[in-house]
Amino acid sequence: MKLPAEVIREALVKLGEWHLTEEKPDISYAFPRQNDGSVLSSGHVIILPAESDPQNLSHLARTLAVCTNPSQADVLLRETRAAVLVPSSPVSADQIMTCLSAFFDRMNAWEDRLNECSPDLTGVQEMIDLSSLEMKGFFTLVDESYHMPAWTKVDLRRIGIRQFWTAPRLDDKIIAQLAEDPQLSSIRSVRGVQLYENQMTEQTGQAPQSLYRNLFRLGEDSYYNRLLFVNGSGIYSQTERFMLEVLAGKIEQITRHLPTFSLPSSERNVLRRMLIRLAHTDSIKEGEAAKAISLLGWSIEDPVRFYIFRSLYPDRDPGISDYILRRLEVLIPSSCGAVDGQTILLVQNTSRSGGAFDAVRQKLAPFLAENLYRAGISNETSTFRQIRGALLQARAAIRLGEKRDPMFWYFLFSDYLPDYLAERAVSEIPGDLLTPPQIRALQAWDKEHGTSLTETLRVLLIENFNVTHAAKRLYIHRTSLQDRIGRIRSVTGLDLEDGRTRFILQLGFYMAEGLPHI
Repeated sequence: MKLPAEVIREALVKLGEWHLTEEKPDISYAFPRQNDGSVLSSGHVIILPAESDPQNLSHLARTLAVCTNPSQADVLLRETRAAVLVPSSPVSADQIMTCLSAFFDRMNAWEDRLNECSPDLTGVQEMIDLSSLEMKGFFTLVDESYHMPAWTKVDLRRIGIRQFWTAPRLDDKIIAQLAEDPQLSSIRSVRGVQLYENQMTEQTGQAPQSLYRNLFRLGEDSYYNRLLFVNGSGIYSQTERFMLEVLAGKIEQITRHLPTFSLPSSERNVLRRMLIRLAHTDSIKEGEAAKAISLLGWSIEDPVRFYIFRSLYPDRDPGISDYILRRLEVLIPSSCGAVDGQTILLVQNTSRSGGAFDAVRQKLAPFLAENLYRAGISNETSTFRQIRGALLQARAAIRLGEKRDPMFWYFLFSDYLPDYLAERAVSEIPGDLLTPPQIRALQAWDKEHGTSLTETLRVLLIENFNVTHAAKRLYIHRTSLQDRIGRIRSVTGLDLEDGRTRFILQLGFYMAEGLPHI
């Protein structure tokens, strides 16, 4: 790894005071692992002992190499332009080499770990986690439209963050305040690592000043992401500035090419606004819908799936919902969403997602558990024209799922269709009047004769009339179960082989007492 002269000077500060013959050398430098006293090639680090005369060297400030012999340094200085780092008092070559070797080893190991991270958003998070531990601070990604915190999973107390940041992630209020700070948006075209002096103070439990580095797409003058770094003191070394520049450069190489970041927000915003209106109206004109999705390259004939996400904390700050939405759009391929109050609405074009729904479900459950959200998910529709119905399915799924299975993180409408039908059925007629008379007849027979024909029929419905499975569940022999089935037929007069009859009985049990799994 090549390091700036200012960073090398910081690494040597434990050996005494050092100064450069050039104020701000702007080239990075390499360091030789072996120093056998021979002349070093151009591009290495030159460190002159204290007795060397630094006069008339300022015009050579461009390259730095290591050398402890003045005569060899003279040769090197004639061959290359150099900014010379000079100690204020004599320092042995062994001390210099030991100090710098340890420092370069640390920096090279950090860079090697960054290079091992995958070239996607997961890799970006891994880079941020690694750098948080190495730099003992906290990172936040700021998008051009939304505040996007990149959570670290480190113990902030262990890495020295002050007490008001002892939680494992930024406080919701701090995130919202950062997003609304006008100064954060006024420096969109600044390049290089800069100091961002927040308008917020420590006394109010808010973030101290931070370093930032804007990320740019090729050929563009306005940032698309900004990487903020905050440590516990609010004072930043040249080493931290250099490491932020390296990290930002690696993140920039990944995120500038991702589809999520390549589509202008304005093109998504048309569909976002339509989703919010769809949640509050009965329908959207087909022409309007077709125009909204055409900006994303979608067709009105494409099938879709609708998701509704609800936080377990209803008073969560809107800035968090924006952040969660953007992460969901990455997690769920070919999707676009909007924040509607305390709810996140998201539609997925399933014909363009390029993956099976099961793969999305596997990623979705841990994501929801980590961020404390629940989701209702519709069936896949035939076309985009049915999006309103898909929204209603997702809304019903999360409402019914939270009642029946509150320990789940997401709810599929297909799993709660019987609950939905039962709910709609009793909206006009009381449930006890919708119970088929045959079930009431079985209940009366059981009460009079001390039998359990009602429970037997219920289990048969659960097991889809699989006699072997039903017998095991009832702990009786198949022959005994066949006898009970015959008695059920004689008491009720029902044709239990008829599909319509079975459906009415299933719905009847829902009306009477609830059938948990059919």
